[in-house]
Amino acid sequence: MSEQVAVIIPTSLEAAQAFQKIFPNAQIRRIKRKEEPQQEEPKEPVKVSTPADREKLLHDIVSYCQERGGKVDGVRFFNYYDNRNWIDAAGNKLTDWKSKVAEWEGNGIQSKPKQYKTGYEAKVFSDPTFGGKLEKMVEDLDKI
Repeated sequence: MSEQVAVIIPTSLEAAQAFQKIFPNAQIRRIKRKEEPQQEEPKEPVKVSTPADREKLLHDIVSYCQERGGKVDGVRFFNYYDNRNWIDAAGNKLTDWKSKVAEWEGNGIQSKPKQYKTGYEAKVFSDPTFGGKLEKMVEDLDKI
């Protein structure tokens, strides 16, 4: 029993036909070489070295966020990364801020700031002994 061995030889069609005559059981196929994948140029990190650069980038981010429907507040986004020297949560320099805007949209980071209750309000609402007194106080305030 003989083994089957694949041999790939770059050659001309005429040489392959001559090889077929010598080895009639040989299977000869034409194979196209795969093109080398083009290597992407490494992206430059976001640079904000001058006030003019910062102002232009802020304008670009705000405009881009508005074009995408305003789901992300561009000023908040800019301030978030500017305060972190344009480094993301993984510690990598930010190279593509547009993809980060899309990520913020996907994560549901809204343009409105979060609403927080003060400690006093939280205590009042959670106090069971307060009962219906709160509604009466609100009604009295509305009368004033």
